[in-house]
Amino acid sequence: MTLQRVLLTLAPAFLAAASLAAPSARPEASAAVQAQANPPASAPASIASPGQKPESILNIRGEVRFYALHWQEKGDWLYADGLAEVHYKNRALWADHLEINTKTKDVLAVGSVVLHVYKQTDAGFAAAAAATKAAPPAVAPPTPAAKPVTPATVSSPSDAPQPDQVIHADRLEINLDTVEGRMSKVSALIQPTLSLQAEDFERKSGIDHMKKMSFTTCTQPTPRWKFSCAKADLKQEDYIAMWGAVFSIKKIPVFYWPYMRYPLEDSRTTGFLMPEIGYSGTKGVFYSQAFYWAIARNQDLTLQLDAYSKRGLGAGSEWRYLFGGGTAGKLSLFYFKFKSADAASTSSSTGDTNAYIIRWNHNQTLPGGFTLAAAVDYQSSFDFLREFDNNFQSATVSNRRSQVYLSKSWSKFSLSMRASQFETYFPEYNGGQSIITRYLPQISLSSYKLKLIGPLYLSFGGGFSRWQYGWQADYDAGNELRLQTASFSPVISLPWSALPWLSANFSLAGNANYYWQTYQTDAESGTRSVVDDPMLALTYGFAGEIIGPVFYKIYELKSGRRIKHLIEPNVAYRYDSPLADRSRIVTASGYFLYHQLSYGLTNHVYVKDPAPGGGAGAGAGGTSGAQSSGPSREVLTWGISETFYLAPETGPLSYYLVAGKSPSFSEISSYLRFFPSGNYSLDVSAAYNPYYKMLSSLRMGATIGRPTDNWYLSVSWFKSINAWLKGAADAGTTGTTGAESSYMSLTYSSLWDRHQLSVYGGFKIPRWNLEAKGEAAYNFIENKLLFTAWDVVYHYQCLDFKATVRMYYYRDTPELKFNFSVGLGNIGRTGDLLGGN
Repeated sequence: MTLQRVLLTLAPAFLAAASLAAPSARPEASAAVQAQANPPASAPASIASPGQKPESILNIRGEVRFYALHWQEKGDWLYADGLAEVHYKNRALWADHLEINTKTKDVLAVGSVVLHVYKQTDAGFAAAAAATKAAPPAVAPPTPAAKPVTPATVSSPSDAPQPDQVIHADRLEINLDTVEGRMSKVSALIQPTLSLQAEDFERKSGIDHMKKMSFTTCTQPTPRWKFSCAKADLKQEDYIAMWGAVFSIKKIPVFYWPYMRYPLEDSRTTGFLMPEIGYSGTKGVFYSQAFYWAIARNQDLTLQLDAYSKRGLGAGSEWRYLFGGGTAGKLSLFYFKFKSADAASTSSSTGDTNAYIIRWNHNQTLPGGFTLAAAVDYQSSFDFLREFDNNFQSATVSNRRSQVYLSKSWSKFSLSMRASQFETYFPEYNGGQSIITRYLPQISLSSYKLKLIGPLYLSFGGGFSRWQYGWQADYDAGNELRLQTASFSPVISLPWSALPWLSANFSLAGNANYYWQTYQTDAESGTRSVVDDPMLALTYGFAGEIIGPVFYKIYELKSGRRIKHLIEPNVAYRYDSPLADRSRIVTASGYFLYHQLSYGLTNHVYVKDPAPGGGAGAGAGGTSGAQSSGPSREVLTWGISETFYLAPETGPLSYYLVAGKSPSFSEISSYLRFFPSGNYSLDVSAAYNPYYKMLSSLRMGATIGRPTDNWYLSVSWFKSINAWLKGAADAGTTGTTGAESSYMSLTYSSLWDRHQLSVYGGFKIPRWNLEAKGEAAYNFIENKLLFTAWDVVYHYQCLDFKATVRMYYYRDTPELKFNFSVGLGNIGRTGDLLGGN
């Protein structure tokens, strides 16, 4: 605003004070003449908000209210100069010069133009009157000859409504009804935080078309970031579409997009996500860019491109959907094309010059009460995941499963049909091999317990399956194991719980299994092969389990807390009838008959806290028991168990020999779970081999805090060996019954050993707007780090910067990777389709 405009603004205010003090000094008959040439002496200064102008000061032309130092009327047009302002419905307009058609509501404004647009229906005197709880004064209908002016009687409200749009421009041509038209050299603030500038601005059909535009939603006095572009379209409360968009932090350009769509609301919006850039010592410069498509309220699609300067290009997509009737799922696809120069070096490890991944999770309710579930996890190469998957757990734990499952439950019965593939990859075994198990298909029909006579119940299970098993090399050569079976097993059970401290369950089962294929042993060579020689196996089994007697003791502390210690012994017996031809049955690891006794002991510790206000004593007339309230919580569980084999030569440990005999005792297993509070936990499990006097496995997991806390830590450590094979090797014996006893060789090697430590944690420093999280894994057998990673996020007011450093030591060539991305409030970051996030 110029100095002249400021003086013109202040002068009428002083004149207004004098006029209000002596209203009779101005003849009433000369009001019309004076209004034509100069504003009334009582008119206040031009104001910043229409809610502050007394309604009675504004001149009325139909629905249009206006004021100016100089103005005149020609037909339907009003011409106003000098502090000119117009109010119409929920719009207010100020300018040095105004021209308005009171019939069509077309308006031309030039010089220091300010336009306010409110969401309220009336942002003028009605809002001010409501704020001051005063009724608006009556205003006489205007006539062409007279422009009535009545001194104001309403004070300016302090809580006048704020405009939702404030637009400054050098020139404006719009229609006040539609607020559509053109503006030049625009600077605008659109609620709540969108601030923009544009050389040319055209509002048409609900879209603002702009040229040479820049904007920011940062609310700082000096914005930390902005977008600028050659052309943009703005749909209010929805998005800004930009062509040739440049994202800058301060005055430094950071990213460029040929096309960019910025959302203006928190809900899902179509557009590009913030990219991720980085560098890898083995893959070169890295750039990842994703485009998010909000297809509908119930589905969206993310398309992503990953580029490595040294290795090649990857493209992926992720489709999420949610339809009626319980249909929902997520489909992820990824394809990577290696550079031709890199093909020779990658073909040996990936098996091809490209790689692809398919992951699909789907749930659907079908007619007839059926439910369809699919979980597909398939990739063309495990070696590709090991080299490119950015998630340490999924890259190094090579277990994949894919299955499609159809099921239905009704009354007391359940039917299921499944087609599945399970794959376990051994990178160190024979140059990298997978064991694959397939069921094509597997059909089962079972029942829940059906009441018979007295305490007896009947249930059954049966089905049909086509089974395949073998190494990948066996499948390639057509030598995998194949088997078709049909089975039926009725079970009569007798549960017993007459005593609260003792419970038991006994069952008698019949088993009928028909095998279309069986093993045939060559009499001369002793080798076995699978032939189409059917076999019917009929057996029966008995099982019983007793839990108890249960002992417990309650401890009452002085604080009012009650602690309950419960000791729960258990014993279980299982017997399977003999089967003479069990060596003919085709399996991957043998057919076992169980005759065993399992026993164990479990300890539970429960805590019940006192009621609020309770103390060490019960008080007058009170009892200690009345002080406790709420449910009790279990804070500690410890258990120990072992199995004794009455017929060890047919049991699951019959493969392993100790002094030439199958072991009669299993390893002793124990576990401990300690949860003193929601923020702390400890899990420990161990297995001890009583024959070779060594721990075969020891695992520990501990957590302190939660990821939402200012700091947290999670530690996982485990050590395991095959004690049966290692103990036999140390003793100088084979420890196995022979090479034919298992599909895998049972010769001890370090392949069976595991000893690893994993640490995950993070912290936040709110006063520094900083948060970080880290992860590391160490292999004690190889005495080297496997993986380390740090994510650091710095929140810079309306921006946040994220830097990630990862070191992959387990890869064929150790790789150091650095990623960087910038976060904005309404734009998400590009995710990592290869497991990172």
